[in-house]
Amino acid sequence: MPRNALWATTVVAGLCFLTSKFGNQKVYLWLLNTLGMTGFIAWLGIAISHYRFRRGYVAQGHDVNALPYRYGFFPLGPIFAFVFCLIITLGQNY
Repeated sequence: MPRNALWATTVVAGLCFLTSKFGNQKVYLWLLNTLGMTGFIAWLGIAISHYRFRRGYVAQGHDVNALPYRYGFFPLGPIFAFVFCLIITLGQNY
């Protein structure tokens, strides 16, 4: 819904405005760290989606060779990406 995107943009713009009020480094670094974390969280979702799609595709009786792109390292690739991104995400709290 466009209204939700407008609210999210308003919140981010408000946070960026706070960088001028509370010192440039503190809020800026907080926003930068948040952006980096959302990237890793997005890649967690991509790895899960890739793994589940392939499993579901085969479970429904489709042939993997019919796909226009086949990842050669399945299932190790998505599992490795998920574990690696999860370790990085959890390690941020340490």
